[in-house]
Amino acid sequence: MTLLYACFDDEGNYDLSELTTVDIRISYTQPSIGEVYVIEPEIDYKGVDSTEFAYTWVCDIQDTWSDTISREKELRYTFTEIANYRIRLVVEHVPTGALTTYGIYVASRSRYSTGWTILSEQNGQSILSYIRVDEDGDNRTYNLFENIYTTLRGEELGTGPIRMGRHFSRESDQILVIQESGAVEIDGLDFSKAITTREEFIGGAFHGRIEIVQYRVQLNSSVTDCFKAQQCMIDTSQFPGSHEYQRILLFCNIINRQVILGQWHH
Repeated sequence: MTLLYACFDDEGNYDLSELTTVDIRISYTQPSIGEVYVIEPEIDYKGVDSTEFAYTWVCDIQDTWSDTISREKELRYTFTEIANYRIRLVVEHVPTGALTTYGIYVASRSRYSTGWTILSEQNGQSILSYIRVDEDGDNRTYNLFENIYTTLRGEELGTGPIRMGRHFSRESDQILVIQESGAVEIDGLDFSKAITTREEFIGGAFHGRIEIVQYRVQLNSSVTDCFKAQQCMIDTSQFPGSHEYQRILLFCNIINRQVILGQWHH
């Protein structure tokens, strides 16, 4: 029997180095959608050079998804949805890889429930803007949020703006935008797209030649508090023997939907 053996020198470095962590303090307020939200963290580096650290801000929205929203020490971020968020700041000491994490919970809000909404046209596009009045004692400030729909939603509203209407609700009124590319209703709190006129027809069976050209709200004392009577005048000049179609909308605040009645006018 032959035995083989050998020796070798272990040249590994097994010296233990202390992980470098920091102390983090964050003061924060409630964010408003559509406005830049700023957090300036207070960080105690415990005598270590601050240039040795990297920063990552991670945001979770209602436990459904997580995303990195900044890699700067100071957070500047614009929320677009009304929701509950968990925000975490991760500070890494790059030479040692040590991580320190600090988290907060915030609930975004809308500050668009009162004010003026403006529908305009720019290069053929429908532009929805908003003016809010902020009061601080005797001081009153008018803040313009230009093209707020595209700013919050990241898409164009449509083309060929005609006029606006308002659908009343106890929770959140809806803004009816009548435009050549197709009428659409916008949520009054976060300016998200609630529904299009095409989608309101059963099975989406919307006749392409029907265009909404006029809108008016008519309140009748005989209508109960549950309903608000609304009328839309629809141009049907391309239909032989008909001049216009009157669509009467009964909006029920209880079910938050519309009951549609129609009548031809010759």
